[in-house]
Amino acid sequence: MPSKSKGGPDTIASLRSVIPSIFDAAQRSATGHRKHAVALHTLQTKCHDVDAEGLTGEDAFNKEFIRNLNK
Repeated sequence: MPSKSKGGPDTIASLRSVIPSIFDAAQRSATGHRKHAVALHTLQTKCHDVDAEGLTGEDAFNKEFIRNLNK
């Protein structure tokens, strides 16, 4: 079984572009919702143990997720 890749500070930096693109793609069609939910979960897992910019990776992910959810 392949090992899960850990995220890093570059993962946190890319949140502001990656999460909105997943949200946009999910709004186009209902057929891909599961795929997009898995993509968000994978990104959250990568961010889980990362500390960057004064936030833990999990906090940074949650902040960006909520920001996009409230748009």
